[in-house]
Amino acid sequence: MNNYRNREHDELRYIRRCCVAIVGIGRVGKSLAHLLKMYPAGLTELRLCNRSDPEGVVEELNHIPTRLPVRGFKGTERLPLGLQGVDIVVLTAGVPRKPGMLRSHLFMGMIGTFKDKDRKRQKMSYL
Repeated sequence: MNNYRNREHDELRYIRRCCVAIVGIGRVGKSLAHLLKMYPAGLTELRLCNRSDPEGVVEELNHIPTRLPVRGFKGTERLPLGLQGVDIVVLTAGVPRKPGMLRSHLFMGMIGTFKDKDRKRQKMSYL
């Protein structure tokens, strides 16, 4: 008998009453948001933070009949508000790989993106 499904649900019970923010609603961020909305476990709120307007994705997710509320925050100036009181932050924002681009260049671009997001998070924590 395959116990994979049972083990998966047993692990979800450890997530208790937490708020999750996803920064970057590209392919990975949107897929993760759908997954969390479908299997909310103990999540209290899901926040989507993006440079462009995430309202379309927020509306789409709020049509899924679960009790998990989804809120969107547009722009880098609203990022501190979107991260306020969040227990888990998932950074999926990044730089797409261009033709001929080395992985080391892609990695350095990602580091710059994440440092910028971390500076905004640190600024928010001092407020």
